[in-house]
Amino acid sequence: MQQAEMDLEAAKKGLSNPSYDAFNWICFICHQAAEKALKAMLYNNDAELADQIRCHDLRSIARNLQCGSIDDLLSLVERFEALGCDYYRMRYPDRLSFPRIPFSLYSQQTASEACRHAEDIVCYAKRHMP
Repeated sequence: MQQAEMDLEAAKKGLSNPSYDAFNWICFICHQAAEKALKAMLYNNDAELADQIRCHDLRSIARNLQCGSIDDLLSLVERFEALGCDYYRMRYPDRLSFPRIPFSLYSQQTASEACRHAEDIVCYAKRHMP
């Protein structure tokens, strides 16, 4: 969980730096924070199952969690994913239609919303872990 918090902090620092405009990377770091928080929950619940999960899809990871308010968690994940913050799309130009590249696809507003939604997921995870 600590690494998820550090990733989220790094994303926020990038967002607050007026000379940094690689918003796709801020979104990617937010995705990393959310993924690590979900995987921390998964390891906390069932380390053996967590070792078998080899994906970066937030919804798939969340569906493997056994928690009382899974619908609330899935709603948070869906809000994050609605921003278009796909694990591969944020980094690789071949995931977009030419001539678009990840750098041109993500705005400061999208990065700001990604930080907010990632923070919601990290906070949710912290509340549901001992």
